[in-house]
Amino acid sequence: MEFKLVFENKDIKIILLENNEEKGSAICYFEDTPILNNGNIGAIGEFKCENKEYGVHLLKKCEEVLKEKGRKFIVLPMNRDTWHKYRVLKYTSGEDSFLLENVNPMKDNEIFLNAGFNEIFTYTSTKGKLAESYKSQSLDLLEEKIKENNITIRKFDKNNYINDLKEIYDITIKSFEKNPFYIKISEDEFLKQYEEYIKMVDEELILIAEKDGKGIGFVFCIPDFNEMKTKRKNRNDYYENSCKLARV
Repeated sequence: MEFKLVFENKDIKIILLENNEEKGSAICYFEDTPILNNGNIGAIGEFKCENKEYGVHLLKKCEEVLKEKGRKFIVLPMNRDTWHKYRVLKYTSGEDSFLLENVNPMKDNEIFLNAGFNEIFTYTSTKGKLAESYKSQSLDLLEEKIKENNITIRKFDKNNYINDLKEIYDITIKSFEKNPFYIKISEDEFLKQYEEYIKMVDEELILIAEKDGKGIGFVFCIPDFNEMKTKRKNRNDYYENSCKLARV
């Protein structure tokens, strides 16, 4: 068993080899990562391996490399920051992952724990009927509060999508700045990351809340195209019966 280190710009890709055959790989991020205690964290992403034994050896090597780079706190799985792929599946009902839930497979969870890493945060994604949401009396109270505060809600304008995405960007970087491992990305990087989804959504499924002409909140909803593809669901039937919500 041996390791090959490939330097990719500011990152290091580590490849685990046995008999000259690749058995696993991961990328070590140590620059332009989130700050913790006045220093950059180390992050391990793009992890893949054939089995638990290879995975543990690979992660130990990643940890060694990141510590050599002075990174005392190491997080995985994380492709540099939380704007990119950064979670591992811990539990599932058996359904396929939602379109925007780009997570590592559940088998990786055991490998990470066996390599000595501990769980630090959890996230839950749920699914439900849209019609059930309309039965809540709290919606009536919320509507009154919105009117009292002179807040308007409009749908996303595809014909003016760049400006609307910029407005969502301004809201997002302020809303997430206190989240764990937050790092601010540029407006251009944000646009490149989310612009590709615009052609996939309907304007009615993205709502922007504004006050005095300035964006203060949004809801970003997108059909689960993965589910429609695997289960061959009709698009219109999907809209009428259920939908998952995702916030950028």
